[in-house]
Order: sequence, then structure tokens, then C-alpha cells
Amino acid sequence: MFEFIKVETITHIDTVSILAKQIWNAHYLSIIGQEQIDYMLSTFQSKEAITEQLAGDFIYFIIKKHHQPVGYFSIELNNKANSLKISKLYINPKNQRQGIGSEVIAFIEASYLETQCHELWLTVNRQNTHAINFYQKLGFKKTIGIVQDIGNGFVMDDYKMVKKYQNQWI
Repeated sequence: MFEFIKVETITHIDTVSILAKQIWNAHYLSIIGQEQIDYMLSTFQSKEAITEQLAGDFIYFIIKKHHQPVGYFSIELNNKANSLKISKLYINPKNQRQGIGSEVIAFIEASYLETQCHELWLTVNRQNTHAINFYQKLGFKKTIGIVQDIGNGFVMDDYKMVKKYQNQWI
């Protein structure tokens, strides 16, 4: 029912950028406001920003349901600390609560985690209680608060959430 399409073409990048605009405007307006949404989209989720991230350590995927794009996610491949970061996981609000997020986490665990890794982690806005509750149900735990200056007078006020593993993935 769900497909994860690796972002490799300009058309894929365009799709992610369009999804970002749709999802962020639908979900984050009450959390961070329009001005910060616009700034973050242009700085971190524009076609140029995504292209630059893909040239580095990021891998992006488009999430499709019944062949229609409904979200996207990315991981950052930098295992210096024996961990793997979920950099982005965004699903259109009208497609949430359908098991897509859980399938994404299972896909990441099955496809990218190696036995030498000890944790999967991400950051989530402190006001995004829906996402926090979702990650906690999947075994992630809040560890520390992170306030990061992202420029233009804006900050990201997040929790770092971590799912720890023993010798092999559960």
C-alpha cells in the first residue's frame, strides 16, 4: 500500500519541495507561524537546499500511498557516534494516523541500521505533541531540549528523541 521512492531526480526534488510547502503550511502554522514557516521552507526545504543536502550525507524518500505522494522523509548518514539520524519525517495531515509513519520507521530500521549502531534519533518541536506521542509509542524517549538559532531571528525549540538498541535491532 505504501511506497518509498528514493529521491534521485529533479522531478523528485520538485515533488519533495511541493510536499514540504503543503505539509508545513497545513501543520506548523499554529506552532511556529507563517513567517518562520516561509523562512524554514526557503532555507531548508527549497529545491536548492534539498539538492545540496543530497550532495552531502542526506538520503531523501518520497512516501506514496496508492501511487500518490503523501509525504517524505530523510535520513542523515553520519554514523560517527554509532547512531542514525532521521532528519525529516513529514506526512500530509490528512494521511496521518494510517500507519505510514510506523512503516517509515520500520523501513529505516530494516534498510539502514547496522549492528554497530546503538541508536536512532531525531529532533521534534516541543509544541508538536502529536508527533512526540507518536514517537514515544514507537519506543523513542525524550532526552534533552535543544534550542538552535537558525538565523533571521528564528530558533528551533526541539526535543531530541532517541530509540536505543542493544546488539541487534528490535
